[in-house]
Amino acid sequence: MVTLEELNEMRQADIRTVDVSQLTDLRDVEINEKDNVKKRVAQYMEAVKNPFLMKIGSYAVKFSYSESGEGIEERMLAYISDMAK
Repeated sequence: MVTLEELNEMRQADIRTVDVSQLTDLRDVEINEKDNVKKRVAQYMEAVKNPFLMKIGSYAVKFSYSESGEGIEERMLAYISDMAK
């Protein structure tokens, strides 16, 4: 299990200096959707190694997570709604 300190270190990883070849390609990650949430999170963490920094193809991608509980769909709808005003 990953500690809070380890997660904080992972979050601090600098996308500008990372070796992209060492990152997990998100397209290769497979999670069993029938498993419970705890198992899916464990599978995801094992697969990606760093949940904040991955790659998609040859591009490094840095993720951040919201504590609000909103998903990407809600955030995108709010963004589009704000843009339409």
